[in-house]
Amino acid sequence: MRSGGGVHADFVGSEPTETNDSNESNAAGAPASNAVESTESNADEGVAASDAIDVMLSAGAQELAAEAPTGPVALGNARLARVANAAVLDALQASLETRPDWLGLGRDVEATSTTYSGLQLCAAWTINHKMEQTRYDLAKQELREHLEGTADSFPPVELRPTPWTEALGFSLDPGISEALLFHGTKINALPAILNSGLNERFSSGLFGHGSYLADDAGKADQYCTMDAIKQETKLHEALYPGDTQHPGNVYYMLVCRAALGHAAVTLDGQRKRDGDGELWATADRRELGDIPGVDPPVAHHSLVVETGKAVKRYREIVVFHSDRLVSDYLIAYRRALAPK
Repeated sequence: MRSGGGVHADFVGSEPTETNDSNESNAAGAPASNAVESTESNADEGVAASDAIDVMLSAGAQELAAEAPTGPVALGNARLARVANAAVLDALQASLETRPDWLGLGRDVEATSTTYSGLQLCAAWTINHKMEQTRYDLAKQELREHLEGTADSFPPVELRPTPWTEALGFSLDPGISEALLFHGTKINALPAILNSGLNERFSSGLFGHGSYLADDAGKADQYCTMDAIKQETKLHEALYPGDTQHPGNVYYMLVCRAALGHAAVTLDGQRKRDGDGELWATADRRELGDIPGVDPPVAHHSLVVETGKAVKRYREIVVFHSDRLVSDYLIAYRRALAPK
């Protein structure tokens, strides 16, 4: 039985087909941009479809938990363990909720001939990477020192609410604007990301050379490519060991903690929204401008691109120092069609 069994929505690409699993560099799913486009709203119909999918979640989560193999599996420096806790699976499904009428839109989304209205969890894994976690803990301490005594002088980062955070076992630090975010990636880039972490040196786009993330799973979905069938690869040996079945026609995204600190906010990628200081420190957009009023100087810790000019639908978050990110969960999901 497939690990997505028990959920009765239809899915994009219901019959698995073989794909060419050629190696690619770790582009980390970096978006070029979410270009401004007009779109007709069909929110009412889409929300109803999404609700219908959610109704079937708890039964599906129980079945996913029953099928999960026990024990972590090594993939390079990472240890992956299949999630077997139904409450955590429910929370991860809740994290995938997004506007159905925005799915599949934007020039960066993989071309598909079928529209879809939801993202349906098929499987999930915890990611334990001791070196990456150590770097992240040190980076959080550095941000605390940067921001010491300035808690009242910079606005909090405004992101989409994440009521499922506690169910995933996290207690985020608001003093450094710590957040849970999504990163979508190509299947060929995933092994390198899991082994070494996200790396801004392999990423570029309209908003500089950084790791691109989103507070909405619908945005991360734009950069994911299908993993159709089980193959003899190290990735599949780690995710689906032994006789564990591949769900078929799934996509992958990461759930990451990010220390966003004092973020620079922009609408166009050219200047700060508040007009206070320079957005960029360098012409090649590898580092952000300094935080105003901080001496000795400290660069902004992250970039938040709000909707309205350069992007139409989803806000984007860019982090230029990968030690300020840690990947905690890997999600395998399908693009679900609206129930008939």
